[in-house]
Amino acid sequence: MRGKPKFFILQSCRGDEADYGVMPKIKFPDSRVESDAKAISMPPGSPVNTGYKEVSWEDMIVAYATLPGYVANRDMFRGTWYIECVCKVFMENAHSLEIREMLDIVAQKLKQFESENGTKQSCTYEVRNFYKKLYFNP
Repeated sequence: MRGKPKFFILQSCRGDEADYGVMPKIKFPDSRVESDAKAISMPPGSPVNTGYKEVSWEDMIVAYATLPGYVANRDMFRGTWYIECVCKVFMENAHSLEIREMLDIVAQKLKQFESENGTKQSCTYEVRNFYKKLYFNP
């Protein structure tokens, strides 16, 4: 499967903690330009590795229903919140958006869910050396 896109969806709890959310914070302007990040370059005359080796984990997206340490919620009648959002977003957008764009929309939709106990859920996904755009054209 080297060089082929791989997409994994993991719908499961990743811990026992419930997420009760937080109150919205103050919005700051987006015009801030300061950063403490600095580019690092190789010093002149440094040895360059001419050998070619491929990474072990490539062309992979792993989508998780929740964050590490937290539970994944489900409705007794409709099923899991995450899979409900994934199905809805993919059905509505697979013809025009790539997978990461759709997963970002899934996260936005999941923010709107809240249990009767006041719990919320956040999802995440990992991109492992996957730099192409992946479309699901129905």
